[in-house]
Amino acid sequence: MRVPCLFLFLARNRHGFRATFSNVRSFVAEKAHMADKCWRSPKLRIEGPRQARPQRPSPILDPLSMLTLKQRDLLHFIDDTLSTTGIAPSFDEMRDAMGLASKSGVNRLLTGLTERGFVRRIANRSRALEVVRRSFDQEPMPLPRQPVNLASTASVPLLRSGVDAVDYAAGGDIGTVDIPSALIGGGEHFVAIMPDRSMLPRGILAGDKVLFRRVGMLDEDDIGLLALRNGQLCIRSVTQEGALVRLQAADADVRTRWVEKDQVILAGVIAGIVRIYG
Repeated sequence: MRVPCLFLFLARNRHGFRATFSNVRSFVAEKAHMADKCWRSPKLRIEGPRQARPQRPSPILDPLSMLTLKQRDLLHFIDDTLSTTGIAPSFDEMRDAMGLASKSGVNRLLTGLTERGFVRRIANRSRALEVVRRSFDQEPMPLPRQPVNLASTASVPLLRSGVDAVDYAAGGDIGTVDIPSALIGGGEHFVAIMPDRSMLPRGILAGDKVLFRRVGMLDEDDIGLLALRNGQLCIRSVTQEGALVRLQAADADVRTRWVEKDQVILAGVIAGIVRIYG
């Protein structure tokens, strides 16, 4: 049997064995003492829970970072055009500048800018766009307020249903409603009640009495009322594309409709809203 060399050496020399064992014991005791000293040292001992690392300050966000690249480009294009010419660009100009295939793409970009408070659409005017603010740290500019004389009213035809619209388009008599005269300008006007919440993002609530001015056909993306031959009333954003008319709700969950232009028997562009609180 083979025996380790160290064991044979220690067995032959008792004094050497004792000396070796004593050296090992001293070495172990010295290391234990050093470890205990390090643990008791106030500079090296860690007491209490580990401190969390200080958080880095959040980077300053670009004021326009919430916009998509296309929305940002369109906002700059509208702002530059208004600053240069004093007139907002048309849908065709915006479509060409953004490299889009149709005007519906421009309408989606404008809707996003409007919902985020960068652009305001002015009703009853063509090319009616206004840059409200250029960054999120700016407050929206207040709407101009004009005093309205509520004492003076005028009776305006009230379209309660598609049947009323058909009768009104044919020259028949229907019911009326009193509207402040200050809201009525030139031309023929009528009122319809908003039946649902499909135009809520554009500021029209269910139950609002919406005043319309009768027109032959609406301009691009006007909010208007269309009465169809089948007796339907539609209050939508209206866009003509060839022989078809696109009826788009402001609520993205509502399906966009397309109707033939010859099915429209009555059209009106929005002129005001009458809302009763309480």
